[in-house]
Amino acid sequence: MNLKELSNTKLLVVLKEKKHLRNMICANTVNRIGSALYNVAMLTLASKQTYSTLAISLVNVLGGIPGWIDPILAYMTDRETKRLKKAAILNVIQVLIYIVLAIVMLKYKMLLAVFVFIILANVVSDNLDSYINNMSSLFPGLGSPQMNAGS
Repeated sequence: MNLKELSNTKLLVVLKEKKHLRNMICANTVNRIGSALYNVAMLTLASKQTYSTLAISLVNVLGGIPGWIDPILAYMTDRETKRLKKAAILNVIQVLIYIVLAIVMLKYKMLLAVFVFIILANVVSDNLDSYINNMSSLFPGLGSPQMNAGS
């Protein structure tokens, strides 16, 4: 079944009957809102540093890395078995990454090395998110925005 082939009525029936699909769409929406807010917060944080020009550049340049790695992650996902279990484990890893980031941001002065660490941790988390989206996408149109741009 292809998402494009579904009419609005059929899609509503599918969403009503399939709780896991509804949950996945809600989680994906919350994830995208959280990513957007995180990016705004990172740019705000970067602009307040003494090395603000470099920091803003790093946020923009390193923030594009997940889009470059998406084709590799899509290939790896196609070869994956036990997708649901691995997606759950990767979600736990993402949560742990953000807990570590929160601790680092609260405990250490914002040196350039700490700032780069925070950005790179977000890049790793974004790559995990892309990998998870590839594994859990039931319909071609429900993946990440980077995947949908190529289809």
